Amino acid sequence: MSQNRLILEPVLQTLEPNRSRYFAEVAEAVDKDPRLEDTGNLAFLVLSRTARDLPTELAKSEFVDRLVSFVGRAGPALARRIYSREFPTQPQVLDPVTDRFLAEVVDAVFEHMQQGAIQPVEKRILSYSFPRDAGEVEAFPFEDDEEREEA
Repeated sequence: MSQNRLILEPVLQTLEPNRSRYFAEVAEAVDKDPRLEDTGNLAFLVLSRTARDLPTELAKSEFVDRLVSFVGRAGPALARRIYSREFPTQPQVLDPVTDRFLAEVVDAVFEHMQQGAIQPVEKRILSYSFPRDAGEVEAFPFEDDEEREEA
């Protein structure tokens, strides 16, 4: 394991197992990719800021290619933030840049879904209910003030 990968390790430990495994395999590929020999630290920094939110539907090879391309384009912007006074105490100063990578990956996943190359993950439907028999409840979020006045 490279020193650069240590940037990502604490994040991997907080992810659910499948997600952690995906990004551990991506990290392994990033470690071995000669295109990131000089900028591996930036790649792992981007991953550490985005892994919690990135979709995992892309093939790992495509994901790594996109990461390499992004680091090549965004390297100067990342460096400016890394060497800023704020970064040591506020690592979220990277987010305006790393969020662009997140958006690129999400766009790629949507594009693949539209082409039928990736099947959407199982839909989850969340529902919330309000106990109607709980008695009179003031200021229910969907209650209309006019209805209250008429009653």
